[in-house]
Amino acid sequence: TNPQQTLNELIKHHFKQSSISTTHTTPTREPKPEINEQLIAAMYASDRLDSVIENLEPLKAPGPDGIQAILLQHSPAIIKQILAKIFAGSHRLQYIPKLLQEANGIFLAKPGK
Repeated sequence: TNPQQTLNELIKHHFKQSSISTTHTTPTREPKPEINEQLIAAMYASDRLDSVIENLEPLKAPGPDGIQAILLQHSPAIIKQILAKIFAGSHRLQYIPKLLQEANGIFLAKPGK
């Protein structure tokens, strides 16, 4: 038996009510635009990242990762370099890691509004 026959038998005997497709198709992706390395280098330069980190409110509540801004503000330079590499890599791949897509939101009711 070949892999397709094995898949068909599994579906027939174990997933009778399923609408699983037995044919494999390769997903298509749109071509990614050209990457401008100079722009990425400028966007994630250490001085720019330092400026952004220093302007964060140090004691604001952390996001889902639990990292407060004050921790980043007092972290060694190597941590900021690693963050810059992660952000630049994410930009190059046009992929945002799931953890960076998450946020905590707290709605505060304002009296009289």
